[in-house]
Amino acid sequence: MQRYLTIGDVCDRLGIDRRTVSRWLSAGELPAIRLSPRGQGRIRIDPADLERFLAERRIGGRAVRA
Repeated sequence: MQRYLTIGDVCDRLGIDRRTVSRWLSAGELPAIRLSPRGQGRIRIDPADLERFLAERRIGGRAVRA
């Protein structure tokens, strides 16, 4: 079974703030799965979706951090 990422996992991998990931999610730029009612904080991100998201933002062969 595939392991989905938490917002914290994404932050740790990219070295960014939770607010940045939350903005991407709110804008619909980074797909996610909501496991509980809105406001409960149970959101998971498919690692493949994160990789696609980053690949779309590559400049000069390197990923860009927002």
